[in-house]
Amino acid sequence: MRSGTRDGNWETEDPPGAYRVLNGLSMDDMVRVLRVLTPAERAKLAANLDEQGGRSDRSRIHLAITNASTSAADPVFRELSENLHWAIRSGNFTSPPNGAFNILATATVAQQSRLAAALNRDALDALIDRRDEASAVPGALGALTVIERRRGTLGSTSREQHLIDLVEGGDWARFFGEFNGMQEFDQLRFLRGHPGVVPPIRDNIRRADGIGDPVRILYLLERATTPASRGLYVDAMVNRYSWQPKYRVAHPEDFSNIIRFSDLADVELDISTIGDNQMGEEEADRQFREAVPGPGGFLWPEVRNRSTLPVLWQVKQMVREQQRTLLGDEVLRQGIFVVQYLMNVAIPIAHASAIKSLGVLRGASLSGRWMQGSQVIKGGAARTVISDAEAFTQARNARNSGVEAYRTMPKAQREQVATVTGGVNVQTGEVVSGYNTAGRCAEDMVVERLGGDASKVRFSEAVRPRTGEQVPVCERCQGKYTPDQFPEGVIFEGR
Repeated sequence: MRSGTRDGNWETEDPPGAYRVLNGLSMDDMVRVLRVLTPAERAKLAANLDEQGGRSDRSRIHLAITNASTSAADPVFRELSENLHWAIRSGNFTSPPNGAFNILATATVAQQSRLAAALNRDALDALIDRRDEASAVPGALGALTVIERRRGTLGSTSREQHLIDLVEGGDWARFFGEFNGMQEFDQLRFLRGHPGVVPPIRDNIRRADGIGDPVRILYLLERATTPASRGLYVDAMVNRYSWQPKYRVAHPEDFSNIIRFSDLADVELDISTIGDNQMGEEEADRQFREAVPGPGGFLWPEVRNRSTLPVLWQVKQMVREQQRTLLGDEVLRQGIFVVQYLMNVAIPIAHASAIKSLGVLRGASLSGRWMQGSQVIKGGAARTVISDAEAFTQARNARNSGVEAYRTMPKAQREQVATVTGGVNVQTGEVVSGYNTAGRCAEDMVVERLGGDASKVRFSEAVRPRTGEQVPVCERCQGKYTPDQFPEGVIFEGR
């Protein structure tokens, strides 16, 4: 251990590197060996772990270094930290008494800070990734703030900074070449730790052609930005589809078979590829479990039919009905080339959360309306998908994610951002964050990103991303948005 640490030999087989030695020991033996080392030697092991320990169990070694650096007379904290580590490792986040969030919620404030320091960035990311589950455990959201604060203090590794520099410099050939050569775990680690790089990567995904697999990279982007408790199955993820009657038709008298996924303009599907045939529930659920990345980075079943894609099959039926009734309809008279048919999906539970089988998706309902710009031409108004109370909670979560993204922005971009907020469209369930830019308020960016009727948007409290201080709703926004679009207790400027 001493020679490996001294010589910077971390993971070689012969002579064995320091992390290779630790990786083969039990937790008790790791702590025992590490306590023999000097504080300077332990500090060197900790400082190089993220950069040089890619083939080792970094979270376990980090915990051992932390506990070896504490007093042997403090067995209570060691047991608590090891229980937390095991809960995260085993995927137990909310089952009392030893779920990860249960442990954090019942710990003292001082213990929470020490526990956060005992977790490496992978374990911290795992907790943050389960944010929506923390709300089910009293006191866990407060503890999660400590976890997020700790994660924000951990800087980028040299390799991660190199990738960020490539993204910011627009050197996409080198970026996709190097990103493609990374292990999937490290790819997700990079994306989750630096959410600010996700939008430009997605915007330039076509530049990966011939270098990497754009579909797989899109899938990684979705995985990195989607909470772990949610799935990426296409039927569960998309909550709005659109159809334009004459989009990409071969002959003027034809109607289009192409639907598009909400505002994801690059994700299109020919509805004729969704079969009308059915299969047994057991086989359909197997297709669900074994789905693979496909268009949009979502997970798709091998067989696409009424049983495996019950929501998309309903979308197909709605489009077919419109095709049968469209001629002579008032929609045609409005100008068929500039209208679109929007279909909103309502699933019995929150979109994509805790969907572990196709049974829930079979209970989904759809509503449709013809739109010309933002005006409804025909069809009832869109139904409310979520309540105001739930919307405000989701808006706050989006705002907090926006603050995390702010922390990964280049310094020049951060200096231009003074306010971050979040918002939800209660008719579609779509959630976004926004920030002030070019003279526009953060609320305006939220409305622009969501689209549709601005009166259906519910905002979070806006905050200063540097300090977390609430920013009052300015008089200009008070003139554009009504008080009930903001949560109770929000501060209004001039009042």
